[in-house]
Amino acid sequence: MGYALATGLVKQGTYSITVADPEPSQLARFTDSSIRTVNNNAEAIVSADIVVLCVKPQMMATVAADIATVSNLQIVISIAAGIRLSRLVSWFPDAAVVIRAMPNTPSLVGHGMIGLCTDRELSTETKDLVENLFASVGETAWFESDEAIDAVTAISGSGPAYFYYFIEAIVSAASPLRLPKTQATNLAVRTLIGAGKMLEDSTLDPTELRRQVTSPGGTTEAAIQTMEDLEVSKRIHKGVVAAYHKAQELAL
Repeated sequence: MGYALATGLVKQGTYSITVADPEPSQLARFTDSSIRTVNNNAEAIVSADIVVLCVKPQMMATVAADIATVSNLQIVISIAAGIRLSRLVSWFPDAAVVIRAMPNTPSLVGHGMIGLCTDRELSTETKDLVENLFASVGETAWFESDEAIDAVTAISGSGPAYFYYFIEAIVSAASPLRLPKTQATNLAVRTLIGAGKMLEDSTLDPTELRRQVTSPGGTTEAAIQTMEDLEVSKRIHKGVVAAYHKAQELAL
């Protein structure tokens, strides 16, 4: 995710970026870019206006100790899953503001969804700065609590896997129908993209759009009715709720 954000920002051409990582192989990915690389966290943040922490949750305490010199002129943003805002604030009490972010993997292709929350009122300037930062990889939405971010994790953070899972099932169903896997995958993927675009551009909700496709006595109705009989909707609901509870269990 850190790689996606850094390369997205480079494309914007308006940021001076420094990436820190102890692993040379990770830094090597930026060799042919304008990104400056260092292997020391404290060095990386010396002149930074925004410090983005793209590390695994179990590494965050160590990284926080490395950059204890964060000043009241610097914005600190964490994309680590599960680490509560209060914990982050306790680690960076001198930061201008601390923000918790929950992105998702489509950020890698510039179509991410990023949930944000903080513990204080932001100036318009600061809010715009943070939103513009993440605009390089997707869209942002602000939330008021860690609990809301747990819900974001369950819906959009884990969400790409749900759609991949659905595509897997459709492609698997195509096998006994004698469609080659490559063709079935392309049909399913293009349909998913098109349906998503229609939903994005429409003033209608998903239920109404589904009804428009579902002609009485037709093929779509047969499929939907079978899914209803199998309680697919309820099972999806339970899955999303399970992800939410897991996010809470992992909280630090």
